[in-house]
Amino acid sequence: RQVERGELVRAFTRANGVGREARPRLWFAWSGAEAAKRASDRTYEEYLRAAEAASAASTTRDAQIEMDLARTFPEHARFAEEGDALPALRRVLRATATSAAAGYVQGMNYLGGFLLLVMETEEDAFWTLHVVVDVMFAGYFAEGLKSLRADLDTLDHRFRCVSSEAHAKLESMGLAVKYFTARWLMCALIGCASVPIVLRVWDLIFVDADREPRETIMRSSLAIL
Repeated sequence: RQVERGELVRAFTRANGVGREARPRLWFAWSGAEAAKRASDRTYEEYLRAAEAASAASTTRDAQIEMDLARTFPEHARFAEEGDALPALRRVLRATATSAAAGYVQGMNYLGGFLLLVMETEEDAFWTLHVVVDVMFAGYFAEGLKSLRADLDTLDHRFRCVSSEAHAKLESMGLAVKYFTARWLMCALIGCASVPIVLRVWDLIFVDADREPRETIMRSSLAIL
């Protein structure tokens, strides 16, 4: 029943968000991660073993992951050098690099770290990240970032339509919208807005994950602009 999202549930979530205790369960169900886990012919542990085998063959990917681990929420105690979240994030990113169509791409570390702080288990964070990068944000992490570039152009156009003076001012200062909003879209505002705002935006992303989750990020980014 947690997967069911009638218009009343969607409207309530848009107006109020979801409760802190219910959020991990609802995100896991609404995102499609729960269904993906059931349908997969490989377990999280098997993805981890495959990642270990890949590490033995090539260290380039793991080197990039290690660099990004140090950049992920360094001010948060759990992601400090001795924090408990860093080993978990390393495993989640390595497994995602094996499961995702695009492999590992910078930006996934922020998504994975954020989900580790919200979801109940490391495995739940992995499956949720898996559907986010492969289904919900499909194309954002693909080679050439074609979908991301297209959405950045769309965001720029919408901003010009609703606030032409502000758009022109930024352009005159050499601050084209696409220059500083790529991370807004790619990381769905993680690290770009306050935590309460990010949580509310992600509530909306997941409650409408079966519709147009990228549109939710676009509308939220336009509102901030």
